[in-house]
Amino acid sequence: MKRRMWSTVGLSTLVAATIISSAPAAMAEEVTPVDDLVAQAVEVSSLPVDEAGLAAVFATMSEAQAQQLIDTQLVADSATSVVITPADATARATARTSGVPTLNATSAARASGCWTSKINRSAKAAAGNTLYTYFTTGGWCSNGSSVTSARLVERGGETSTPGWRYAGVRTGGSGVFGGQGRVYTQFQFILGAAGIDVQSPTPCARMRGNANGSATGDGVCSVS
Repeated sequence: MKRRMWSTVGLSTLVAATIISSAPAAMAEEVTPVDDLVAQAVEVSSLPVDEAGLAAVFATMSEAQAQQLIDTQLVADSATSVVITPADATARATARTSGVPTLNATSAARASGCWTSKINRSAKAAAGNTLYTYFTTGGWCSNGSSVTSARLVERGGETSTPGWRYAGVRTGGSGVFGGQGRVYTQFQFILGAAGIDVQSPTPCARMRGNANGSATGDGVCSVS
């Protein structure tokens, strides 16, 4: 009777092939509900967030609580308003002559004197609630044809939504640049949740005063 003989190489190859073919397919990386919430937060917020921090926070919350944080506590939008006030007798006389006691960004006639302008800025959540507000009040003087000086008058910030805290002023400056008196301040605000800081914006409020007594405001962090 003939015996069937298996070569060692042939048997080893057969066993290896059997093991490989029976191994389960590699699993795709699972996307968790927390990952989805973090992705949504990044999409909603107009400013950077700490994604790892948010993931840790969301892991301690129900989905409804996490959704509320996304909708009502992350920065989604900002707004700016400008108020101008004559600061000396010459400027007040110009305002009386023009019939505009408090000048806005477009109503001022060509004038000389000194003014102050308060630039109010705020951050809002996707739900429309205000998160925090901050302002810079700058002063400037004009001889009627050009701005001659600029100075900081006042600045400050406060929070309006639980979880946010005001961390104060980081930097600022003033000077005459591009034919304008310019004054800016950079602030810092921090959003904390479950003991973790997840967003820490450093916004600016800048005043730009013109030679005719008008002014505008923006969020640029420099005099230039």
